[in-house]
Amino acid sequence: MNAETNSCFVNSDLTDRILTNLPSFGTLQATILTSKSIHAVFCRRRKSIIRAVAYNQIGPALPQALRLVRCKQAQRRKKQPVTDVEENLRTHPELEDPDISNREIKALPSKASVVQELENTFSYRAKDRRFKTSQLTPVERLRFQKAAYRIWLYSSLYGFEGCVVRRRRTDATFDLFAEDIDAEDIADYTEDCSLKQKKFFYQFPTPEVREIGEVVTFMKDIARQSEEIGLVDDFEASNWYLEDIALFHGPEEVYLTSMGDADWAACDGIYIIFEKHSSNFLANVLSSILTDCGDSITTKVIVDKMVGPDDKCQACARDNVASHDLFNSSNWSSFFDIVNFSELAPLGYLTENMFEMESEPCGFFYLREFAPTMIILEEIFELKTEAYKSWEKDDWMCTDCLTTLVTDHLHVWHLAQKRKHGLEISEDCPDGYRCWEQSDEDHAEEYNHLCGPAGES
Repeated sequence: MNAETNSCFVNSDLTDRILTNLPSFGTLQATILTSKSIHAVFCRRRKSIIRAVAYNQIGPALPQALRLVRCKQAQRRKKQPVTDVEENLRTHPELEDPDISNREIKALPSKASVVQELENTFSYRAKDRRFKTSQLTPVERLRFQKAAYRIWLYSSLYGFEGCVVRRRRTDATFDLFAEDIDAEDIADYTEDCSLKQKKFFYQFPTPEVREIGEVVTFMKDIARQSEEIGLVDDFEASNWYLEDIALFHGPEEVYLTSMGDADWAACDGIYIIFEKHSSNFLANVLSSILTDCGDSITTKVIVDKMVGPDDKCQACARDNVASHDLFNSSNWSSFFDIVNFSELAPLGYLTENMFEMESEPCGFFYLREFAPTMIILEEIFELKTEAYKSWEKDDWMCTDCLTTLVTDHLHVWHLAQKRKHGLEISEDCPDGYRCWEQSDEDHAEEYNHLCGPAGES
């Protein structure tokens, strides 16, 4: 009997269909270990099954992801000159039906995870702000992922990692890390790199270079926003822009920066290299190429149709608010990603009132720490004052307006929490939260300051 069909209880074609539809290498490994018959089918059809599962787990940009992984593995081979790595990768095609080694199987998922997280953020900003997970269509997803992996490959060759590789290789003509490096050598090296970098992008069609340009702009934007909202604490290089240095390290560092997890305190050595080698990393080369084609690096080409592109803040009606900076009850969690609720303070001099701020169990600091922010916002909308009567949870609001709504109602929410806990509320102070005497403990306990001044609605 044919070996292909000779198995105790397993049909080879059916088993193949099951294995090729598994979502990850982890589930594939677990499945083939359950039965010798299943393992036998896997061994006979290993290449096609591995390739199918790789597409399932990594996504449609597997060829680009595999090219990146192979670049990084080639860079680790100490005996292979840098020029050989660059030339091989520049001429090596992005294969649609690649053979994948065990080492590559181990390396691919971590790269795919980073690109997926970046895609989720991109989708939120450029496609549909109502969802934190990607809503890109299959075509849009392919455009984004191909561009992201190509940017990562470029950063590996010509960014920080490429500089480190050149330093330790015998074919390096000088030390890029040296502080006393000759200016003429730097000029020659930079010119040589510029030519190689342009050749890197010339291998792609112009529409795909536009896609790379859009993703570069997106990565710079989220790294810059991370610095603006205080997620980056240790970056002190005043002569450099964090978004360029993050991109110089690669998309993984851009992602870590956007999450507040990048360790810039450990990267002092990068500043010397960056100043001499790659200021405004990647964007200059792309801008030059796209300008020659009559295009711009800021051209939007990845998303075919955006949800709510013409929406405005329904509170202030400003025209210059980016779509991803509008919030309602569908995406309040994203609002608290960029606004630190623990730093929002109630009105007037209430923060000086230690009786209201720190008393247990209903001091403001205690309540703020343990109450879920989403619930607080829900309750604030239920407690709206007359000035905010027309504001509704489903209205789109910009960051500034929603922040104002929250801060203007923190004392109202605090008072409601005290009543909910059955605490006795003292007589209102005539000056309310604006009272400058509430720092006095006796006055603070005698009067309620969680109210507006007399006559204020």
